[in-house]
Amino acid sequence: MSIVPSPSARTRTSSNATLTDAAETRREDEKVNEQNEKDSSDSPRPSDLEEGLEVSEEVDPYTRFSPRRKTFITSTVSFAALMAPLASSAFFPSIPNIATDVGSTQEVINYTVAIYLLALGAAPLIWAPLSGFYGRKPIYLVSLPIFVAASIGVSFSTNLGALIAARIFQAIGSSAVLSVGAGTIGDIYCPTERATAMGQFYLGAVMGPAFAPVIAGVFQEYTTPGWKTMQWFLAGMGALGCFLVAFFLPETWHGPTPHDLAKQATGKRFVIYWFHPFRAVALLKMPNILLISLNSSFTLLTTYVLLVPLTYTMAPRYGISNVAIVGCLYLPQGFGNIAGSRVGGVYADRTVAKWIKKRGYRRPEDRLYSTLFGGAVVLPVAILGAGWSMDTGAGGVAVPCVFLFLSGVGLMFVLASANTYCVDCMQKRSSEVIAINNFVRYAFAAGASAGILPLVKAIGVGPANTIAAGLGLIGVVLVLAIIRWGEGWAGRGPPETPPTTPPPAAIGEEPSKLEEKAMEDANGFEPIDEAAREAIEVDFRERGDHALSRGKSSRRTSEPPLPLLKTFSIEHPHPV
Repeated sequence: MSIVPSPSARTRTSSNATLTDAAETRREDEKVNEQNEKDSSDSPRPSDLEEGLEVSEEVDPYTRFSPRRKTFITSTVSFAALMAPLASSAFFPSIPNIATDVGSTQEVINYTVAIYLLALGAAPLIWAPLSGFYGRKPIYLVSLPIFVAASIGVSFSTNLGALIAARIFQAIGSSAVLSVGAGTIGDIYCPTERATAMGQFYLGAVMGPAFAPVIAGVFQEYTTPGWKTMQWFLAGMGALGCFLVAFFLPETWHGPTPHDLAKQATGKRFVIYWFHPFRAVALLKMPNILLISLNSSFTLLTTYVLLVPLTYTMAPRYGISNVAIVGCLYLPQGFGNIAGSRVGGVYADRTVAKWIKKRGYRRPEDRLYSTLFGGAVVLPVAILGAGWSMDTGAGGVAVPCVFLFLSGVGLMFVLASANTYCVDCMQKRSSEVIAINNFVRYAFAAGASAGILPLVKAIGVGPANTIAAGLGLIGVVLVLAIIRWGEGWAGRGPPETPPTTPPPAAIGEEPSKLEEKAMEDANGFEPIDEAAREAIEVDFRERGDHALSRGKSSRRTSEPPLPLLKTFSIEHPHPV
């Protein structure tokens, strides 16, 4: 029998390994960079722009970091992504105790979880555009300290108002990495490797709902402060994540950030970026982005339908009263998430490679074939099996645990590929498209968190899970629609020239009517000043044309080109 380490032990082991490998991975990365410098004239640096040096060639952005360094970057952002869902689910085993301490009711405390999820989905709409201007790392360094301070604030809350306010700031601080982290993954991995890495990244994000109740249950049962101890634990995790980012995580943006270029053009040490805070919402006018967001939402909703009522359904059914043991009931799905992330990401990348070989070019929608087995078979069977076994008590506690494990596997098969598809479609605005995807997803999760207990009390856990399984199957239908019509909705088509020939520069291509309208609505604001705008525009176009000429596919770009005369939020096009 294999021994599975506890979540806290795994966290400590992972953190120690991360710190031990940091120096070695940095040296290895420096060697790769030195080799890249020998092979090309390297990409424009801020110093090049200041001195007017001629830049002749750009390094392939996906070879800047060694494989070991990429693994370190992925592990770091995955660890940071774990904090948001850990905080969201930390209340589950302690809701009665929290209600007593703040003078409220269990139903109201359960609604605070929904409020947290809404803030968690909305805040990235601000963080994502900022990361498109200032870069990834500065956003992490601003958001993580907010999470640390808010977690401490939650532990000191003595009334409902203070608790809700602290929880909102906790969600704001932890939410940045959920969208910006996906942009980091897109920065360093090429499309045929991206789903595997994205699965590892989102493993941290989806493990929270499964492992947080275990840790929180132990703290509630065996420490004097009870649920407040969990908040100090979260603050410590946030501080560790901030330390790793500050001293070991590199900036992954391709070349100088727009903020660097704006500083050079204006001569200022810091340039304020003004933008429309909800411009990413306009991306939902693109049918493929809307439908994949709904698919992700229906899929994540099933997790909250299963996990939120466990304390009220599974624990009483099998006579479990110890809070620490109740927390362990959430573990099977967490282990399913781990298995699904390891298998689902590799399966998705192999699916992409298979369709590239078959078609002769890469079509982003082909990635979604990898979601069908998990979404149409594994997940509905798991949800129905878990719900009805808990409803009837048939087979004892082991049966629903098996179905909870399978639900974790099916969840990762769908979410990893769905999020990677968003990045594939809109590489230049990867953080923003993930932000709007998260917004829709967590809005549904908040609704599920707030409504599942009343629904279970009204109709029973079996029928409630049947409804959730039906929504999951509707999500599969939406994916089939994207596979069939998504290429046309995005204004793309098969390449007009053989894939072996250099592609034409796509920067000047006209977007589809729908994309043009969405981008017009999304970017209706002015840049900081004329000089900065021109500096960024020239640099973007020069390097963009060169990057596209190095690409291996001659298909048209799937995302609408940004109107450069209107905005600074520019991500350089990557060779795909």
